[in-house]
Amino acid sequence: MPHRTTRRRFLQTAAGVIGFWGGLSRASDRKAANDKLNLGIIGVAGRGAANLEAVSSEAIVALCDVDENYLGSVRQRFPHAQVYTDFRRLLDQKGLDAVVISTPDHTHAPATVMALKAGLHVYCEKPLTHTVHEARVVAETAAKQKRVTQMGTQIHAGSNYRRVVELIQAG
Repeated sequence: MPHRTTRRRFLQTAAGVIGFWGGLSRASDRKAANDKLNLGIIGVAGRGAANLEAVSSEAIVALCDVDENYLGSVRQRFPHAQVYTDFRRLLDQKGLDAVVISTPDHTHAPATVMALKAGLHVYCEKPLTHTVHEARVVAETAAKQKRVTQMGTQIHAGSNYRRVVELIQAG
């Protein structure tokens, strides 16, 4: 059974996306609807390259990867961005609105919590954490800092995954 998008479903989805990106402006530094976000990209290879492409219409002001070879070509594409090999230094940069974290799994939770504590909104690849405790720390930190977070799970919205769910639910 093909999944048919209704007008109501489309509007709900659009509102969710707009709500996430629209909620990224800091209360003390509201941005107009058409202003670009100042983003830091942590991890620029593999999944990070795809994420960077997805947000490249925003203002990419900082790039970070532990492997300088990966930074080479990306540095040419975004010549005005500051470049780092340690994400902790990137988080010290002034003027960032949010970060995109696409690093190896074991750094997701620590980088997310540090970014939230630095006052930044966070988009992080899955898995966000490895333990329930880490997930609670991330959620509590985001709430305390009044910052928006999102975890990347795009592929799970595809028709093939929805079909598997339908099959399982149908027994």
